[in-house]
Amino acid sequence: CVPHIMFPLEHLPAGTILIGEVYYPGKTSKDVTPIMGSLPEKAIERQEGEYGYLHYYIHDILRYKDVDLTSYGASVRYNILKRVFELYLFKDYTIGADEHFLELAERVDENIQEFVADALARGEEGAVLKKKTAPYTPGKRPAWDTIKIKKTDTCDAVCMGFSDPTKYYNGKL
Repeated sequence: CVPHIMFPLEHLPAGTILIGEVYYPGKTSKDVTPIMGSLPEKAIERQEGEYGYLHYYIHDILRYKDVDLTSYGASVRYNILKRVFELYLFKDYTIGADEHFLELAERVDENIQEFVADALARGEEGAVLKKKTAPYTPGKRPAWDTIKIKKTDTCDAVCMGFSDPTKYYNGKL
């Protein structure tokens, strides 16, 4: 569905695994569904038309040349990722007016609150805070190793009871 993203990724050494997400700048994940939920021909047609091309935001690396990096801390993995990005991905893989579709996550070590507030003000969905020493644990999010900050809050709750309704809904407004 995204050959303009796959082409530069094919230049990575065999045995390299990156973690990232496709997105449209300034939009939400719901805007990606008409592309990624389509068959490849339709996805490409939509991107060449009214939708525009998806971007790929790269934020972690799990393997490099078949070397498992998951036990390394997030800070070490990011430094490796940054070097891999510079060596293999930050090249002139553009379409049209010099638009780059691969983006390396920005590492921020100071003024984190200000950075997150600015990101949310720019319309970004949020930010992820990673503990520098945290290894990558597939399928798990150990407490305080990774924290997502998003515009919308959710709350997991357990229903402990209920009250009888004061009015019954009959399906009409």
